Amino acid sequence: MEGRRLPLHLSGPGFQRKFASTVTLALFAVGFTSILGQVVLLRELAVTLYGVELIYILAMAAWLFWSAAGALMGPRSRVPQKAAVGWMFAAFSLVFFTDVLFIRYFRTLAGAFPGTFLSFPVQIAAIGIALFPAGLLMGLLFQWSAKISVAQGGHLARAYAIESIGGVVGGGGATLLFFAGIQNLTAAWICVGFAAMTWLLICCKGLHRWAMGGMAIFLFAAGFFFLPWLDPTTTRWNHPDLVATKDSPYGRLTLTRRADQFVLFENDVLSFETESVDAESLVHLAALSLERIDAVAVLGGGMEGLLHELIRHHPRAIDYVEINPVLIDLLSQHLPKDWTTVLHRPSVRIVQDDPRRFLETANRYDLILIGMPQPDSGAANRFYTREFFRLCRRHLQPKGILAFRLRSSENLWSSMMILKNASVWLALKREFSHASALPGVSIIIRASPAPVPTDPEVLVGRFEERRIHTRLVSPPYIRYLFTNDRFFEMERLLNASVVIPNSDVHPISYHYSVLIWLSKFIPSMIHVHPADPADSIIPLILLLSIFVAAGWLLRRTSRFRDIFWMGAAGFAGMALETLILLYYQASRGVLYQNMGCLIMAFMVGLWAGAYGVSHLSVSRMRTAPTGAVFFSMIGIVAAVFSGMLLAHMHAGLFTASILLFASGAAVAGIFAVTGRSGTAEQQRAASEIYAADLAGGCVGAFVGSLWLIPFLGMLPAAATLIGVSLAAIFLMKS
Repeated sequence: MEGRRLPLHLSGPGFQRKFASTVTLALFAVGFTSILGQVVLLRELAVTLYGVELIYILAMAAWLFWSAAGALMGPRSRVPQKAAVGWMFAAFSLVFFTDVLFIRYFRTLAGAFPGTFLSFPVQIAAIGIALFPAGLLMGLLFQWSAKISVAQGGHLARAYAIESIGGVVGGGGATLLFFAGIQNLTAAWICVGFAAMTWLLICCKGLHRWAMGGMAIFLFAAGFFFLPWLDPTTTRWNHPDLVATKDSPYGRLTLTRRADQFVLFENDVLSFETESVDAESLVHLAALSLERIDAVAVLGGGMEGLLHELIRHHPRAIDYVEINPVLIDLLSQHLPKDWTTVLHRPSVRIVQDDPRRFLETANRYDLILIGMPQPDSGAANRFYTREFFRLCRRHLQPKGILAFRLRSSENLWSSMMILKNASVWLALKREFSHASALPGVSIIIRASPAPVPTDPEVLVGRFEERRIHTRLVSPPYIRYLFTNDRFFEMERLLNASVVIPNSDVHPISYHYSVLIWLSKFIPSMIHVHPADPADSIIPLILLLSIFVAAGWLLRRTSRFRDIFWMGAAGFAGMALETLILLYYQASRGVLYQNMGCLIMAFMVGLWAGAYGVSHLSVSRMRTAPTGAVFFSMIGIVAAVFSGMLLAHMHAGLFTASILLFASGAAVAGIFAVTGRSGTAEQQRAASEIYAADLAGGCVGAFVGSLWLIPFLGMLPAAATLIGVSLAAIFLMKS
């Protein structure tokens, strides 16, 4: 310990045997409860704040911030008692479940009206308050446990590796619980139980352990009988007319009923309601564009009424592709029979699959209806890109019709709304030679390889011939849509817009959705144009210049130099993790389900990097090339990610996990190097280096989610991280 005397409670010949297992358990439990708890809280915040994907990243940034604050609390060189660590786990078990209930009650506490956004400062406050106690305790627990481990004769990198293994198990456990159909509130209770068990094993012994253990097991088991009542009860705080609620791979589904009207919410965002006539416009205006309908593919939205309206045209076969199997099960159990009878018709085939994956092997169709949610998220945007439209075109008959809706405004379009819708329109026009847009609260867009009928009398004739009875669509309504001035003005606006076509590589429509969301709270954001990354080149060069200048000035002082390198690694690693997570969401759309698995992959990388470097000799770890190698890894991962974007490769679970693993290994390697070679005392390093890692990650999450990705796009953001890595390598070797 570099000449320092061990505290009395950590000295003596029997120390290693007495405390080794306790310290290992504490470090493992920190990783396990941190990751499982983080996943649980992120899912709850996603629901409370209406499923906006930036919430995931902002919440991760807040978690890292509070953990960094916890890691810096207290004297740097003081080694705590092991009992203090145990009681911190007891405190975590008490505050964590309260945190979950607080998040569920927050909208009511803030006085928000159902369906309305909270102000941006209030949302940030919700995230900060909700994550404060758990994040702070986790940072403090790692600091204390790592100090005990170092005092025991271990290495800081080893402590980091053990904590990472706990994170691996926590992330894997979160995913397994979800696949097993366990509700998020139940997962929270399991996290509480694990923290309480850790306290029991650390602080209690002998008969006291058995007595307290028996009581804890009784209370834990009793909680499982209480949860089926508590889950819907807490959901009724925001949905007093609740019928049922269920967590699904794509978000939380909540069904309410008032009189004969059923309303479905996904992550508390309105999905559909049974009294709406929206389905009529999409189905009939598309189906009437065809002289004859044989085979139809309905890609999502079948349960909101698309199937009901479609059968009025008597197609021979309907393939209803539903990405969310939980949705069909939930609605089949609770909606009236006259609403679900259509699912059992011989002509209707239900396919539970991702629409993109389904179309890759599907037959050709006369009509493809896209009923997926609007491109307001990375998950939904993938159904409105040029690549997806190309896939649809390949599976249409030569005169087939593709139809979908885009949210709009009937009378006045903002500039941002024009650009957002135009990005989808231009992506469609790149793949279809003929397209037509019909005005309304939702734009009805029809596209085909052949000319699309724009003469209203053609559609009116087919409407009357098929003897269709509807509440909204009628001959006068059809004539109005095709002859009013909005019909011509809207297509002029869409065609005249200068915007990048929406694609998988550059999901510009999603970027506009992010800016529209931010403009609700920061009105000046409505004037920002994210499609031109050149506008950000100057501030980007300025940022890199500040980074290089800071590294150059701090390079001669070992303590501040290593804190700086760890902060830089945390920044780059978190920004890269943000890119990979959002691209995975854009590619697969199941981040809500697989978040635990992806975080687990990152944690496996952290363990591998820390464990590998801890076995190197001190002299080898003190050399600059060792740190430069790990910054090179970050640059290589960013370069591979850029290549995937350019090659239009989708990020599946395996690919995303490999990239996250490599990112985690690089960050942990830098942590291990700076933790040994940069400070005189590893007790101090347990606070400062760990806090620098978390603080850098916090900044990376904020900068990545609020600037790099929305304004530059994924490819320039990845290129920025390559630049950061190259600058770090240059500084390390200078």
